[in-house]
Amino acid sequence: GSCGASCPSPAQYSSENTTLAAPECFDCTLTPCSIGFFRTACGDFTDTACSPCTKPPNSVFTGSGEGSEGSCAWVCLDGFYREGDTCVECPNTSCPVGQYRGECGGASQGACVACSSKPASSVFTTAGNPVYDDNCQWVCAVEGIVGNGWRTPVANATSGGGRRLLQAPPQCGVGEYVGE
Repeated sequence: GSCGASCPSPAQYSSENTTLAAPECFDCTLTPCSIGFFRTACGDFTDTACSPCTKPPNSVFTGSGEGSEGSCAWVCLDGFYREGDTCVECPNTSCPVGQYRGECGGASQGACVACSSKPASSVFTTAGNPVYDDNCQWVCAVEGIVGNGWRTPVANATSGGGRRLLQAPPQCGVGEYVGE
């Protein structure tokens, strides 16, 4: 604030007492406000004050502010991510087979990322379930063996456009598989 020519510093305000020959000047309060409040500007005849800040629904204040109601720092609650000046609920949509949704929070809605736990020569059969868990189901890929606990053969496309069947890895013995 400024007192015009009344006070020597813009960080001061004056008394409203007009009977004094010279204004009585006071330093404006500059200490930070509590979390969720901002400090108003010093006026010609008024000190600063702490006023409530505003924030979007589904958020919590993390700091105080200065100068305006929108100046306080805030973050979205768990289960929400920041998109501009709003908090949006984290999506609960599945990712493609072999992927799960990464962590949602901050400014990220949780991108789909590759599942990490399957042995060599196996293929994923599901996406993460629940969607945020790295727990995609997989089966051993075998050639032409059906029955005795094996899964139906799984085919992969080759670079020439034909199809070939994958071989069972050493980690998957006869009668072993992980599936649904």
